[in-house]
Amino acid sequence: MRYKLLSQIVLILIAFVIIFSYVKPTLLSLRDTQDEIFQYTDAINKISQLNQRLSELVQKRNSIPSSDISLLESYLPSSIDDMKIKADITKMAKESGLTVSSLSSEDPVLPGNDVLFEGERIVSDGTAHVDFTVDLSGSYESLKNLIQLLEQNRYPLEIVELTFGSFIESDDAIQVASEDAIAAYTLVLRTYSYSSHNTSSNNSSL
Repeated sequence: MRYKLLSQIVLILIAFVIIFSYVKPTLLSLRDTQDEIFQYTDAINKISQLNQRLSELVQKRNSIPSSDISLLESYLPSSIDDMKIKADITKMAKESGLTVSSLSSEDPVLPGNDVLFEGERIVSDGTAHVDFTVDLSGSYESLKNLIQLLEQNRYPLEIVELTFGSFIESDDAIQVASEDAIAAYTLVLRTYSYSSHNTSSNNSSL
């Protein structure tokens, strides 16, 4: 009887040893494996959703006429071509009857980060801009012509500052203040791009 009881106690101890030395670590390992499988499955599902969304965006992009895409890229390019914009400004000024005495550009102002204001997130629009300062001389009528050309330009050249200088003396006398009188003007024009990286602009003058 005593031997039988002792045998049962030994068997119980052996069972506890098996449980704690093999079964429990195996169960923990299986739980870890299940967690990894769940994470892997979740990642697969997210990748599948991302690929589906990407496919939808590609289809939407392909449905847009190439002419519209070209116009959009001209209106809001991914980078700012400093020399080309200077050439366009000079051309428009000459077509308006104005004389360009200097033209310079500032360094690009890159997009800002998202900000929190009173608990609300204000998302950056992702646009960068460059300011161009041009000194001109000509009649007031010519200046109005230039403003009209700037409004009709295929990409934005926003007037952020306009300064009227003094009238320029002729060989005889100071011209009478009228639309035909020659005066000096300074314009600050701003153009935009949709990119976090812009081509560097040299602060050079023509």
